[in-house]
Amino acid sequence: MNQRFIITTFAACIFMFAAIFALTAPASLPQPAKADAPAEAVMYADCNAVRAAGAAPLRAGQPGYRPALDANMNGIACETVGGAQPATMSGASSPAPDSPQDPAPPPQPDAPSNRPPQVGEDLPALT
Repeated sequence: MNQRFIITTFAACIFMFAAIFALTAPASLPQPAKADAPAEAVMYADCNAVRAAGAAPLRAGQPGYRPALDANMNGIACETVGGAQPATMSGASSPAPDSPQDPAPPPQPDAPSNRPPQVGEDLPALT
């Protein structure tokens, strides 16, 4: 092969790459959406303050929501379940004495399972 053929082929590959890139690249990068008006900065001390303001439950993204108010980290802060008041950050709650407790799950038999072993779990012995 001669040197001229190699240079021409290389140049053609570069131009093809540039043409494909120009046809498939986005015209411009998407711009983030701008808020019309800045949200009010609201800070509640605890869930009692949220309820007193009439803002309960707070959802993630709403003014005043913060993870410290979300006891179960599901994106909804200061939620009430079954009419019970959830715990605030000032202290831990315990279930009411008259509320039924979930029974313990029955013991699992020693039969092999078809699920893969989990991280930190010993592998079953081969027999």
